[in-house]
Amino acid sequence: MPPKKSAQSSPTQGEPSGSAGLRPMSAFAAARMQSQAQAQPAPANPSEESDTSSSQEELEEKTDSSEDPDKEGLVPEVLNDGLGYESLSDTEDYEEWEQRNIDKPPTIQKIGIISNWRPSETNCREEDCMVYISLEHEETFSAIGQYDLVVKEGIISIYGATLQADGFRYRIFAPATHALPIIRAELDRAEIEVRHCKHTMRGLKHLAPSLWKRVWNHSLHNRRWSFGWINKVRDDRLRRPISPLTVHESWNVWDTIHVKPKTGRVPIIMVAGGKASGKSTLCRLLCNHYLKPPQLAESAEKSARKPNSLRTIFFLDLDAGTPEFVPPGLLSLVQIKEPIFGPAFTHPLTDLTESSRIIRAHSNFGFTSSTYYYHYLRAANNLFACYKDLRREFPGAPLIVNFPGAVKGMGGAMLEILEKDFDPTEILYLRKPEEKYLPDFKKQPIFLESQSYQVETRTDVQWKEMHYMSYFHQDGVVHGNVRWNALPMVDVRPWVVPYGPKSSDILGIAGQGHGFARDSLFTLTNCNHLAVVVIEGEKAFRPRENHASLRKPGPNDSRITDDALSFPKVKIARTTDTQLPFVFGSFGVFSGALSPQHSHCIGFVFVRGIDTENKCLHVLTPIPEYTIQRYTRRAEGERPKILLIIGEWYGMGWISHEKYYMAKHVMEKIRHSQERRRARTTAVDQQSTTDDIDTVNEE
Repeated sequence: MPPKKSAQSSPTQGEPSGSAGLRPMSAFAAARMQSQAQAQPAPANPSEESDTSSSQEELEEKTDSSEDPDKEGLVPEVLNDGLGYESLSDTEDYEEWEQRNIDKPPTIQKIGIISNWRPSETNCREEDCMVYISLEHEETFSAIGQYDLVVKEGIISIYGATLQADGFRYRIFAPATHALPIIRAELDRAEIEVRHCKHTMRGLKHLAPSLWKRVWNHSLHNRRWSFGWINKVRDDRLRRPISPLTVHESWNVWDTIHVKPKTGRVPIIMVAGGKASGKSTLCRLLCNHYLKPPQLAESAEKSARKPNSLRTIFFLDLDAGTPEFVPPGLLSLVQIKEPIFGPAFTHPLTDLTESSRIIRAHSNFGFTSSTYYYHYLRAANNLFACYKDLRREFPGAPLIVNFPGAVKGMGGAMLEILEKDFDPTEILYLRKPEEKYLPDFKKQPIFLESQSYQVETRTDVQWKEMHYMSYFHQDGVVHGNVRWNALPMVDVRPWVVPYGPKSSDILGIAGQGHGFARDSLFTLTNCNHLAVVVIEGEKAFRPRENHASLRKPGPNDSRITDDALSFPKVKIARTTDTQLPFVFGSFGVFSGALSPQHSHCIGFVFVRGIDTENKCLHVLTPIPEYTIQRYTRRAEGERPKILLIIGEWYGMGWISHEKYYMAKHVMEKIRHSQERRRARTTAVDQQSTTDDIDTVNEE
């Protein structure tokens, strides 16, 4: 760690106009001044105390007034976060907001402590886009926003992971919608480097304010950093219900779930529980715990050595409603190589991601557990079989299985069946105090206290929309981190996919879970998101429990063509008006379950439009180009293998409003720029008039 500089030698920014030598402070400098003021003895006269606090507020308001609103250019809005007061928009002056809400105290029952670290001249040093922080043993630090974390010295723990000084840079996502991760110094003193990062996801709030507003940190004290240090809940200027990520005592089961010497089995951990019980957070903690270096140093002397390479674990996600790495509607098996530091919408996976990779996924699009009971079980067992095959290449790699929140009725029955099929080493069940019904487990589970880490500020549909929006707005990977594109999807250049009789890159279109007539195929396909499924053989359309859904077309059906037939026994028909190809089924369009053994899903596409004249689909997708070419490239005479699946119709309503909100944002930026230009012109004219008057008086 570089030598610390004194306060006089630390770099400062230029003085704002009209501040009479007042320099803008950063959030850390203001916090340092506040902590020093709190350390002084309180004045005997209460009026003196109020004067001191008011002067400090004036100082902060003056420094904050130098902030250039053109850097962000957000629309000043009046929001309400459901806590009894109006919220502070990103361009609103704090004094105006305070006057509106002075008589509206927040309804938060408990103002809690988030971290106990306090900035001082000895434990904090700022540079251009980073801050060096020294933590004593058991001292904690927390920030809201997005930042890169580098451990310079010692050992720290964050989000269940234990990190050593290896020079590796970790991207941390700490939105206000979820519990904030806490950085804790372990064993001895630790030094960390917290860096500002390019927060491309933040631009999504200009496209969907109702989804992404008030998610990240608020800019303070003339600094546009991607993160902000926070000590108490009341320190948040937006007054959101922020909470720290604290682990319940019953969750400390790390020693219990490790490999047992007697059996020597590789850990297979099943995590189950009801909805909003903390399953996703527990799964991330488990993943991060297994990804720590196998042999941690137990002393400061040993901790100076370089840690061993991170381990590999596998994550079997059977919760298609709220998955961790893939969009909603998929069951997946994922290989994880690096710790997870953020909620699900911060780390969508494609083939470009290096930290983790999708081994295999199946579409559960439009299915429910009651209607397609066997399809869910077959897909889960197929993914588990893939994991067993990979254990030859990755011996000793543990598996964490995440089950959906439905643990009653049919969901509980499937949980019991899969427990028998997987034969896990441990079952972790998150139990609520009022919960009476429990699945009939064959193995005795470890009961943990249910604990929700998600702030209830959005509905389930809005969470899915945020997940889909994060997935479709991916714009590649830079230095191992996902980058997001804040352009409306209607302005993005689409892929052109031919589907005509002479040249087609798709086998056809099919449904899943919902039967519909072929006449409605154009309406259901256009401006909708579809799953991209790769067909590996004819048996994909003939699962054992669903073979009756396929039938031969009759004489009154649409024209049957022999083109695009990869598999002779599968009939592909075309609509009369638009010539869209579809798999023929009992109700016009095939809408049954595909065999998981002979098909897999590689992602989603959004059909932006259909060119019926040139027989082309205009689609948008984050699936990499080489992945698409891998399955569309074929030899002469070979037929396509890609099938587009129509499933759910919700979760994509944000697309139709993106252009409007972006135009509104641009117009507000122009208006703010014009107002500032007029204000500067008026100030110059007034100064010129004053100078003329002074000149006349002198004469």
